[in-house]
Amino acid sequence: MLPQHFELLKGLINPNYAAQAEQARNSRSKLVTSLLTRRPRREYDEGDEDGGKGAASEGV
Repeated sequence: MLPQHFELLKGLINPNYAAQAEQARNSRSKLVTSLLTRRPRREYDEGDEDGGKGAASEGV
């Protein structure tokens, strides 16, 4: 849901529920951003035989 939709939502339902939904969305958004920025990038060597795909991806 886009942030500007919460203003419209406040006219349709109890404004307290809309505010609670907006807080939950913002909290999840911050969590996802935090997790993605901390995620280590996996780098492969040029000599990697399967191009970094792993044996499992080839149905072995």
